[in-house]
Amino acid sequence: MSRKRTTGGKHRRMCQWSGCQRYANLRDLDTGKDFCLTCAVAMLHAADDPITNFREFDGSTAYADELRKRPILGLFGWPGTIPPDDAGR
Repeated sequence: MSRKRTTGGKHRRMCQWSGCQRYANLRDLDTGKDFCLTCAVAMLHAADDPITNFREFDGSTAYADELRKRPILGLFGWPGTIPPDDAGR
């Protein structure tokens, strides 16, 4: 009998945001809800209350990498970003 690898890693948590039926990739520590990467990134790009206090499952850094690529209007001092006020120094 062979084991089939499931999407979403070792856990079985489902995304609780849009009902998309995908496995969750991270938990918002402020609300306690689990999000799949697709929904979390969609919220980030829409600037619809992006998740900034989170824990990714299975040792992933995919959402943290997305957050570094697209700092939220320079409001958060996320590692690897340069705040707009310090850009010329």
